[in-house]
Order: sequence, then structure tokens, then C-alpha cells
Amino acid sequence: MYEAICQQCGNPKKMVPAGISKRTGQSYAAFSVCETCNPKQQQAKAARQENDQGELILAGIDTINQRLDKMAKYLEERLA
Repeated sequence: MYEAICQQCGNPKKMVPAGISKRTGQSYAAFSVCETCNPKQQQAKAARQENDQGELILAGIDTINQRLDKMAKYLEERLA
């Protein structure tokens, strides 16, 4: 069996069999795709990284809010 190699990165390409597009309903021929260099894969990876960073930021904000709530409660008790 012939294994296609990516010209850009040298990794093996994944063979995608011919089929019917779920999105358009159109048939397509078999093709090979590099899972490392494929722009869709890179976009998906970037989106996951952005999401992870966003979650970390939200977690940090939540922690800061909790600390501020504790400080406000402390000050209310001391100044009341």
C-alpha cells in the first residue's frame, strides 16, 4: 500500500475515502490530507487553545472576584 507523505512537514497523510458531503450532499473523490498541516486542523487547534486560554482567564477572574468579596465582607464587618 502506498502511503502519501506531506511535502511540507514530512508526516504521513491520512487517506479520506470517497463519499458524500454531510454539509452539501455532494459526492467527492477520495483524497489525502495531512493532519499536521491541514488548515482546518490548525484552525481547530487554535480555537481549542483560545478556548482554553479564555477558560483560564475566566477562572482567574472568578478567583479575583471571590477574594474581593471576602475583602468587602471583612471591611464591612470592621467598619460597621
